[in-house]
Amino acid sequence: METRTVNRTGLAGWVVAAALAGVMLGSGFQAGAEKYAVVDLRKVILDSKINQETVNKVNGAYNARIAVLQFIETHRVVTEEQAARLRDLELKQNKTDAEKLEIDAVKKAIKDADAEKVGLDAVAQPTEEQRQRLMTLQRIIDNASAILRQFQAAFDEEYKKIASDEQQNAVDRAVKASTAVAKAKGYTIVFSSTAVAYAANDITADSVKEADK
Repeated sequence: METRTVNRTGLAGWVVAAALAGVMLGSGFQAGAEKYAVVDLRKVILDSKINQETVNKVNGAYNARIAVLQFIETHRVVTEEQAARLRDLELKQNKTDAEKLEIDAVKKAIKDADAEKVGLDAVAQPTEEQRQRLMTLQRIIDNASAILRQFQAAFDEEYKKIASDEQQNAVDRAVKASTAVAKAKGYTIVFSSTAVAYAANDITADSVKEADK
């Protein structure tokens, strides 16, 4: 059976639409006469550490979910309880040593049951006890398809939300950096560079440096 995958959209150009959302950013700096500047939020994101950190978080969320699906797809003698525990532990970002050991233990138990099924299938004349055990293991295998479907649907929604939240967070960080630069330089209003044809006071480069602090 083909391994199921979480629906992942391309990340390469994700900041294009996100960064164009704002037209004018108020710096919050109160002064007498208005002083204007422009910033390219897309470049602030792409040229600073914001982009790579965002991509790493989104890809990490994707890869963790794919790993769970692939393991269950490969080792299908997995109970609902084992699958749920494996999911919860594998998707946790900062795992403790005890949790890592528990992941290994859960995976070993699943693999052992998988190997047991293979061994029992090879028995030419199984005992009644062996036949009953085979039936139990087969029921577990049959239920694995339902588990995979449930996880797939949940992971799709989780991934979309994580990607959306992280993308918005990246834009917010870029805005925060440009706002800090604007305040430091005394600009009262900062326009997105996509909204104006030309402006002398471009704070994009300084905003990139601010974002990397």
